[in-house]
Amino acid sequence: MFATAGISAEQAAYGTFALEGWDDASFAPDEEPTAEEDGAAAVWMEANKAAIAACCADWPADVVPENHLLLELVD
Repeated sequence: MFATAGISAEQAAYGTFALEGWDDASFAPDEEPTAEEDGAAAVWMEANKAAIAACCADWPADVVPENHLLLELVD
């Protein structure tokens, strides 16, 4: 997913960090993520959805968590 988007997992994680920081700042205009950070965060969110789908592929649909599992960057 990251390679297809042309970014590293680290770039995607940092984009998500910027987006979450903006949320923590109550969406202050001067804290808004750049377009690059926003795009990277979108890739991270798609990777998270893909990870959930892969992890829970054989589970019944009614027990698959929608966004309760979170992708983590391990260094």
